[in-house]
Amino acid sequence: MNHQGPRTRVDFEKTLQQLVGRRIKTVSYFEILYGESQSQPMWNRASDSFDSLDFGLQLELDDGSIFSVTWGTEFTQHNVSIRQAPLGFVDGETARRWDAAERWRERGLLDAPIISARTTWLPPHVPPDKGEYPQDVRLEFASGAVVVMSAFESRDGELNIGMTDHITVFFDEVEARRMT
Repeated sequence: MNHQGPRTRVDFEKTLQQLVGRRIKTVSYFEILYGESQSQPMWNRASDSFDSLDFGLQLELDDGSIFSVTWGTEFTQHNVSIRQAPLGFVDGETARRWDAAERWRERGLLDAPIISARTTWLPPHVPPDKGEYPQDVRLEFASGAVVVMSAFESRDGELNIGMTDHITVFFDEVEARRMT
């Protein structure tokens, strides 16, 4: 299953800008299924200011379109990736789907227009050098709320690693800058 997003900076930014003016109606988190007994999410064990997902998330918008945010390899070993398409997993087969809408609603991220979408591009740290890569995507909402989605992993708040096969959703921009 291909989860790769746009392969050029221009196409990446074009895809991201499609979110501006839209409203997020619901959010689903996806985690790799490590065992049949995985009845609790693994993504929120360290802090209430972020969720660290071992795969990615899906945003369903007010116009019915679906955007997925995952880690990808289009630009470097592990970058943030966005595409206009559902992830396509069947819940319980290889991944577990979790409804995360309430966490986003509590923070003013649902039903508020997205007024800005920006990417943080960084120079490469590992070969092959394909040029700058997208590390973070930042969405700002008319409500004043901000969410940062980063190719970053936090393991119980103790071990923090950038450029990984995780997507961390930061509900606190200061915390995102501090940790990444």
